[in-house]
Amino acid sequence: MSSMRILFSFLSCFFLSSFLRAEDQTWENNKITRDQPFSGKVLAVETSWGGYRLLLRSTEDESKFCIAQIWPGGGGSAGSLSYKLVQRKDFPKPSVQWVFLNPAIEVDRFSWSMGPWRIGRIFGDNDCLKIVLNRNITNREQGGADQPATAPELKPEGNSKPKPKSEGRSQ
Repeated sequence: MSSMRILFSFLSCFFLSSFLRAEDQTWENNKITRDQPFSGKVLAVETSWGGYRLLLRSTEDESKFCIAQIWPGGGGSAGSLSYKLVQRKDFPKPSVQWVFLNPAIEVDRFSWSMGPWRIGRIFGDNDCLKIVLNRNITNREQGGADQPATAPELKPEGNSKPKPKSEGRSQ
């Protein structure tokens, strides 16, 4: 019986330390997580029902950019977080979905609460980044596939835009 308690204590400490490590790695040094390719500032935000996309510019080299996608998921989905390096020519076009910020905001100071999700350190446990990380930890604890919080790169933006209803109709 005492060996079961020791094993349970060990496993509890392991999962708790994994959770704390995940939290310690967020919103520091102008990075959303340590996986972000560079320290940066938020240039633009896209809000959608699924989460957020942030256009980031490096604080060290203003010619480096990436898009961070934070997708909390739902319905049993673990959620995802991914980074995709982009060039200036690949920036999202100004639209209703994308809000460009002027001046840009350091990642550590950034927060946004328009739409169904909240993002930023100030939201604590309601930060959708924490929701993504917590869902991935819970998924691993329950024996699900070992999914890292960082997913493969985003699909190209051009494939995700719906066609206007007026196109493709026969008349």
